[in-house]
Amino acid sequence: MIARCTLVLKATSQVVAGVKYTFEVLYGESTCKKGDFLAADLNATNCQLKSGGRRAVGFVFKLYEVELWEKPWENFEQFNVKKLRNVAADEEL
Repeated sequence: MIARCTLVLKATSQVVAGVKYTFEVLYGESTCKKGDFLAADLNATNCQLKSGGRRAVGFVFKLYEVELWEKPWENFEQFNVKKLRNVAADEEL
């Protein structure tokens, strides 16, 4: 199954020899399977969140920190993704 971004909780940017963007993003398991859609066709309508997703037992969502560092003049992009924690469906954020 494909994980889908459900909410961006925080977004920051910092100028450091380019621009470093940092996002805290909530993801949940979707009803879509890899290969069912082209990346350009994935959206909230045709790829809905799965009720009670199975990827994290007892949890429906996962919170990640995603960093993107860009230096366009060098054609450089670096992504770092770090799982912060599982989030229960009834938990307030």
